[in-house]
Amino acid sequence: MADVILSPYSLGREGAGLAAGPDAIAREAFGEVATDARVAPPASQFEVGRVFDVAREIAQRTTATGPALVLAGECSTAIGTVAGCGPRELGVVWLDAHADLNTPDTSPSGFVDGTALATVTGRCWHALCATVPGWAPIPDERVVLAGARDLDDAERDALSRSPLQVIDPAPDWLAELEAGLDRLRERVGRVYLHVDLDVLDGSRLPVNAWSCPGGPGAAELEAAVELVAQRFRVPAAALTALDPEVDATGEATVVAAGLARRLVDVVDAATG
Repeated sequence: MADVILSPYSLGREGAGLAAGPDAIAREAFGEVATDARVAPPASQFEVGRVFDVAREIAQRTTATGPALVLAGECSTAIGTVAGCGPRELGVVWLDAHADLNTPDTSPSGFVDGTALATVTGRCWHALCATVPGWAPIPDERVVLAGARDLDDAERDALSRSPLQVIDPAPDWLAELEAGLDRLRERVGRVYLHVDLDVLDGSRLPVNAWSCPGGPGAAELEAAVELVAQRFRVPAAALTALDPEVDATGEATVVAAGLARRLVDVVDAATG
């Protein structure tokens, strides 16, 4: 079975909020996950340094163990997971309500996790990325961003000048996603699949403080995962950004657990 890696951190800190999401999903999906599945607490005294401590360990674990599902508090774990997969001829399918395409120069908030996809695509944090084993950026033409609807002006500007495919969360979202994945399949046969759970329609299923209306429902998100699985080998995937305190009914945790179990199968198939 594919390895499950737990990264119970948010901005490198362990505890409540987003950092509690990985354990909540793991308990619901698998009952118990081995202690050694947990990423070690980051050592740096600095916020960005802690984020990259986590990324380096995930890169090493993914390289050593092969296919993996990462349950993470934050999206920046993708830096390490992509590196561990081997970025050469790798694509990225990023399902998220947010583009995560800010850089330190464009971010209006200073939220490091809002630079996650910008980092994966080589836009920022170059010196720190060079410390991640196996690191190389993913070109924009090998990225599909689906479900993003809460973007700032800098992100819209970046996307307007980029070949990165953007699939808006319109009523025909799945059909548009299918077409976008078919275009991506012409370039790559492997993808890292990133699922930020706030891609879900926040008016129906809020998962964190940044949830917003207009995204897919649970069944549509599950269907999107199947579209990816039908077309690509998926050497690694991630589920991120569940805050159990926001998920008052527990419904989002149950949905996430079902996705986690399916993603283990999808990732496991990458070994075949």
